[in-house]
Amino acid sequence: MTFLKFTWLFASLCVLLITLYLFDPVSAKDADLILAYGMLALAFPSSVIIAGAIASLANVTSLVDAYYGRAVIVLIWIVFVAGGYLQWFIALPWIFRRLRKPPARTDSR
Repeated sequence: MTFLKFTWLFASLCVLLITLYLFDPVSAKDADLILAYGMLALAFPSSVIIAGAIASLANVTSLVDAYYGRAVIVLIWIVFVAGGYLQWFIALPWIFRRLRKPPARTDSR
């Protein structure tokens, strides 16, 4: 499990670093799509819910458009990583443990 955590976190960090390296607010090359697609894949299926929440918040407030930059990219990455980590390494193992646990025996005489 530790190897999977390390690999997943390393892949997530690579997505962030590539996005930050290629991000240029002047030319608007859409390098942030690397973040979107990369984290959608790494944190699927919870990433779909997270992306929907981020999109709805972006529609409610124009702060994301006004201050969009590297800090917002990192913040969005943190939200995706937190959701994906919670899903893959906390919730899913808990569910598997619950499913594999033998049913409680009842002594009926």
